[in-house]
Amino acid sequence: SEYIPREDDVEGFFEGGVDVFEKAVQGLPVAIDDMFLYILRSTLHRELVMLPHFKLTPFVALTSLLIVVMPCIFRSLGGGSFLGETAVSSLVIVGMWPNIFIGIVTSNTFIVVAARDMWRRRAFMRSLSALLSFEPECRRNCPVEMLMLPVIDLSDPSSLEAWRKLRQLCQDWGRFFFFRIEAFATVFSCCTAAMLADLLALMNFPQYRDLVNLSLTDFCVTGLLCFAVLICLIALVTLGDEVNASAGKHVFLLACRRLQMIS
Repeated sequence: SEYIPREDDVEGFFEGGVDVFEKAVQGLPVAIDDMFLYILRSTLHRELVMLPHFKLTPFVALTSLLIVVMPCIFRSLGGGSFLGETAVSSLVIVGMWPNIFIGIVTSNTFIVVAARDMWRRRAFMRSLSALLSFEPECRRNCPVEMLMLPVIDLSDPSSLEAWRKLRQLCQDWGRFFFFRIEAFATVFSCCTAAMLADLLALMNFPQYRDLVNLSLTDFCVTGLLCFAVLICLIALVTLGDEVNASAGKHVFLLACRRLQMIS
C-alpha cells in the first residue's frame, strides 16, 4: 500500500541516519537494510519539503468540486436554470453531487499519489547514481542527505554486490502499488475513450443526437476528462522517463569507474 510520510518521519530520520552517515564516513560496512532505510527517509524528507500535503489537498478538493458543478454552470450560461427547471430535477441534481464528488476526489487523489510514487522512484535512482560518482550531473537534485555520503568502493566485490542488491530493493519498493497505478490509468483512459466515442456518435448520427439532446456541457465535460488523462500521462512520462533510463545510466557509471580503476 501507499505510504504517506508524517512529520514524525522527518524527526526520526536523524535517529538512524546519523549512524549510517558516521559508518560511511569512517569507511565501515553498512548493512543493506540500513542503507535502504537511509535512502527512503531522505527521499520522504525531501518530499515533505517540496510536495507538502496541506497545499495539494485543497487543490484536489477544489478541482473536484469545480468538475462536479461544471454542468450546472454551463447550463446556466446557456440560459437554463442552475439546478434545473423543476423541483424534482433540482432534487435529483443535488442528490447526485455527493456520489460524483466522492468518485472524482478519489480519482484525482489517486492520480496525485501516482505522481508522488513515480517521483519517489526517480529520487531512488538518483540516490543510487550519487553513490557511484561525484560528478555534478550524477548528483543533480538528489536529497541533501545522499550528497553527504561518499561513493562506494567498487574495487571491493562485496560492495559492488551490495549496491546491486540495494538497487533491487529500490526497484521492488511499492511494486504492487505501481501495478495498481497502471491498472487505474488503463481503466480511466478506457472510460474516457468510451465517453469520447459517445460524443463522436452524437455529432455524426442525427437520430442519436435528437434522442440525447446534445449540448455544450457534453463537449466541456468530455474535453475536461481528456485533458485530465493528458496531464496524467505527461506527468507519469516526465517522471518515469528518467526511471526507465536509469539502468543505462548506471551501467555507464559503472563502466567509467571500471576504466578509472584499470587505467
